[in-house]
Amino acid sequence: MDFNENRPIYIQVADAILKKIQTGELMPGDKLASVRELAKEYKVNPNTISKSQQELEATGIFETRRGMGVFVVGDENIIKNTMNLYIKKRVEETRLEYELLGIGIEELIELLEEVKYDDDIKSK
Repeated sequence: MDFNENRPIYIQVADAILKKIQTGELMPGDKLASVRELAKEYKVNPNTISKSQQELEATGIFETRRGMGVFVVGDENIIKNTMNLYIKKRVEETRLEYELLGIGIEELIELLEEVKYDDDIKSK
């Protein structure tokens, strides 16, 4: 995984794990790989994975079962609602970051549309 130096690695790992839910690689009730396995997979320190897991548990999508590990919650409605809230939180952080740079929401939307258009061209 290539990391963006402008965002904390533990957040990027948490986002990558959430993406596994969005793509169906992780399903409701599935067990998350161990800290050591995830550290090896993402090539990061186990402490980074632990921090990512704390972030994920704070979303409500994952739960720790003492002695068993970390699991995706079994309720799909909780997953869907929590994913939407998590995404909105990230969007708000991005909006605030660009606002500090003097870029308003309209300009940010234009930039996002340009990036999408560029991605569409690259994928053809």
